[in-house]
Amino acid sequence: MQSVSEISSEIIRITESVLKLLKHKNEIVRHISIIKTNISLIEKALVNKIHEENRRENLHKLEANLAMLKRYHIILRRKLRIVSNNKQGSGIIEAIVWQPLKSAFQNRLLTGAIINVGYKDPLIFLQNCYDIFAQQVALMLKRSALKVNLVLVSNFINRQNLEIDQKTFATKNEVISVATNLKEWYLDNVINKLQTKLEGFEEEGSGWALHEISHLKVNINKYEPIRGSTYINLPRFIALKKAVVNVKNNDEFAFFGR
Repeated sequence: MQSVSEISSEIIRITESVLKLLKHKNEIVRHISIIKTNISLIEKALVNKIHEENRRENLHKLEANLAMLKRYHIILRRKLRIVSNNKQGSGIIEAIVWQPLKSAFQNRLLTGAIINVGYKDPLIFLQNCYDIFAQQVALMLKRSALKVNLVLVSNFINRQNLEIDQKTFATKNEVISVATNLKEWYLDNVINKLQTKLEGFEEEGSGWALHEISHLKVNINKYEPIRGSTYINLPRFIALKKAVVNVKNNDEFAFFGR
């Protein structure tokens, strides 16, 4: 039996293939309803921690597919607005949109995606994501110090057979505290790192070229540094060897000289 993450990947492939074919209002409305149903199903799987029942479930894939479906939902809602008004534009349309995502990861404070619906250039997209990113980080810093990583999700096209495939580029988990210069942190850990990865991927003879920027996924985790007074129970077979000094104490300054 297929896992929910595998089924959700099939849904993404099908939705992607029909997205550009939808032109009539009734078709668009019907597919918006289908996408909303699929979003709800994935969210329920994450909230109910389905990976604890089925080890084949891929939480990263579930979250990624949830973000993709939310992007498709935004695109179709905007297409519906244009079709309903029978014109090419309908008021001011934002090029990026923040969407919160459900998550089943422990210590995760916030998961979300900055959805791209207007930018072609990855550098300009990443630069314009900063304000939304900073706003979400500021809210979470009121609760604790953070460990944050971001994932750029894009579609690439194969230069030989014109096949389109999704590629992801992730940053490392890095600490953010109230003392962090967030603009410098974002430039060093997000813009520079992701630009380097993107350029390296295209230049290393992969045969793939950037086709479309999908979204920037934001993972914000609670950061709990190990205190000097932390005591860790050792496995019995190690403790019996008496080869490790493991002192029980409640002194936060145990590792500092007196």
